[in-house]
Amino acid sequence: MKIKIDPQNFIENARTLDGKKVLVRAISKNDKPLLVDETEHMSQKSMYYRFFTPKRQLTDKELVYFTELDYHAHVGLLALVEEPGGFVHAGCGRYLVFSKNDSSAEVAFDIKDEYQGHGIGTILFNSLCTIAKSEGISEFKAFVLAENLKMMEVFDHANLPMTKRYRPSGVIEVSMKLDA
Repeated sequence: MKIKIDPQNFIENARTLDGKKVLVRAISKNDKPLLVDETEHMSQKSMYYRFFTPKRQLTDKELVYFTELDYHAHVGLLALVEEPGGFVHAGCGRYLVFSKNDSSAEVAFDIKDEYQGHGIGTILFNSLCTIAKSEGISEFKAFVLAENLKMMEVFDHANLPMTKRYRPSGVIEVSMKLDA
């Protein structure tokens, strides 16, 4: 029996690789300031890896797109890490269903530089997989710049059946089966 998860009210607890508490929750329209802060704490390299173009900040239109979600075809999660003084936004992950009756979705992440390498991407990926499976999504696809080894590590650690297609543009198209 498939368990149905409400993506809009999703909350999960986890731990970073070094043992810090992580709260994963659904993105809401009130999270625009967190996403602005996140992009201010990402290097130009990290921004380029995420958006495939030089970028310093999100536009108002992008902030609406990234925070005002339908929680069916576009699901987004935040990772908040417990630090002295409270929980701090560390990154986010999301998936977008390709078309209305499609069982495939594109998955993407952005993690603040200081939290990269601590397992945040993996935590978000696992949470997105849980939601996607409950929504009938059977495959995630990702488009990753070939030099973005950290992102490829997240997918490699997922231990899902995966195919990689190398494009001449320097982008790897990764397909991962979720129902295996």
